[in-house]
Amino acid sequence: MTGPSAAERETAAILDDLRAAGVVVRSLAAMTSSGERYRAALPVLLDWLRRADSPAVRRSVAGALGKRWARPTVNQALLDAFRVEQDADVRFALGGAVERTWDDRWFDDVVALVHDSSYGPSRGRAVAALGRSRRPEAVAVLLGLVDDPDVRGEAITALARLRTPAAVPALLGALEHGPAWARRPARRALEHLDALPPAAPKAPPKRVRPPVDHDWYRSTEWNTAIAEAFEARLARSRSSRGEYLRIQGGTLAVQATADEATRRAGRSLLRRYLAERDRIGASATVVNGIHEELGNSYVVSGRLDDAVDEYRTALRGIAACGSSSFTSGGTELLLAEVLLGKGDAASLAEADALLVAVEPEILRTAFFRNRVVRWLTALARVAHRRGRPEDAAEHARSALAILAVEGSPFPRHPGVGVPQDDPALVRELRALADGPPPARPVRRRRWSFFRRSRP
Repeated sequence: MTGPSAAERETAAILDDLRAAGVVVRSLAAMTSSGERYRAALPVLLDWLRRADSPAVRRSVAGALGKRWARPTVNQALLDAFRVEQDADVRFALGGAVERTWDDRWFDDVVALVHDSSYGPSRGRAVAALGRSRRPEAVAVLLGLVDDPDVRGEAITALARLRTPAAVPALLGALEHGPAWARRPARRALEHLDALPPAAPKAPPKRVRPPVDHDWYRSTEWNTAIAEAFEARLARSRSSRGEYLRIQGGTLAVQATADEATRRAGRSLLRRYLAERDRIGASATVVNGIHEELGNSYVVSGRLDDAVDEYRTALRGIAACGSSSFTSGGTELLLAEVLLGKGDAASLAEADALLVAVEPEILRTAFFRNRVVRWLTALARVAHRRGRPEDAAEHARSALAILAVEGSPFPRHPGVGVPQDDPALVRELRALADGPPPARPVRRRRWSFFRRSRP
C-alpha cells in the first residue's frame, strides 16, 4: 500500500499551518469557492507559494490568493512568482490571480511581463487583466498584442471590455478572423460603439418553428401590456438584471420617432438602473454611459438644459475614473452641440472651449470621418456665431473636403465611419465656406437743375 503523494503531504502541511493561524478549512479549493475573507491566511499562503515543490499545490495556492479582498497584499508576490515559475499551468493560474486582484499600481510591471514573449501562451490571463485597467495606455498596449498569436484572443477580449473607439479596427478584424470564443465580446463592443457592420441577410430556415422572443428587453414600443410582460421577465431573471434595464431603457429613451411618453419610460428605466447600481454592481464607466444616454434622450425631447446637466455629469465621471469606456468617446462634442443649440454668449464660449479640448481625441480616431465632420461643423458654427467668419470658412472648407472623400475607411465593412449624405448640411457648409457677401456701395444721387421736381 502506497503512502500519500508529495502533493498530498504539502497540502496537509499547509492546512496545518492555516489551522495554527486560526483558519480552519477542509481544503484549499474550499477557500477558493468560499465567500469568506481569510485575511489571516495570507502570510501562510504567500510563504507556501514560494516554497511548495508540487506544481499542483502552487496552482491551488495561486487560486486561493486570487481574491479581490487580498489586494494589495498579494499583487507584488503574484508577479514575482510568475517571473520565476517554470510550469506553464502554474503561470496561467498566477495570471488569473493577477486578473482577479487587478490594481493599476502594478500596471507597468504587468505590461513588462506580457511583452516578454518567452512566457508564451501562459501570459494570456495577465493580458486579459489589462482590460480591467483605467490607464489610457492600456489600449495601446493591447493593440500591440493583437498580432501576437500566443495571446491574440485575450488581447481582443480585453479591448472589448474597454470599449474604446480606438479599438474598432482590431475588433472588426477579430469579428472575421479571431478565435471563436473572442468574437462574441468583440461583437458586443462594436454594437455598443455603433460600429457593427450590417449583417448579411440569412436564408429562411427549412423548418419553421414558433418564434422565440429573445429580444424581449429591446422593444421599440411601450404600453401597459409590454411593460407588464417586461417586469414579469425581469423578475424571473437570475442574472443580468442590470443589463436588461440598461438596454431596454436606452432603446426607448433615444427614439426620435417615438412619442414623449415612450422616451420618458426609457429614462425611467435608466434611472432605476442608477438607483440599483450598488446591488447590480455597475462600474463607474457604465454609469457614465447611462448619463450620456440620458443626455441624448433629453436632446431628442428638446430639453436642452436637462441634456447639458447629464452630459456634464458624464464628463465629471469620466474625469474621475480616467476612462471614456461605455460612452461614445465624444461626450464633449455632444455637449458642445447642445450648447450651440442654446445659443447664448456663455454657452457659445463654453462650446468653443470644449471643441478645442476634444481635438486630440478626434484626431486620434480620425478614421471615423463622420465624427471629424461633426466636429468641424460644430467649430464652423461656433466661429460664425461668435463673429469669426475667417475661422468659420476654414473649418467649413475642411469639412467639405472630408465629405468629398469617397470609399470606406474599412473596405471590408462599408458604411462604418462614413458621413451620411445630408444635402442641407452641405449647403450650410458651402455658405459658411464662401463667407458673408460683400457689402454693396451706396450710390448717392447727384442733384441736377434740369431734374423735374415732383408737383
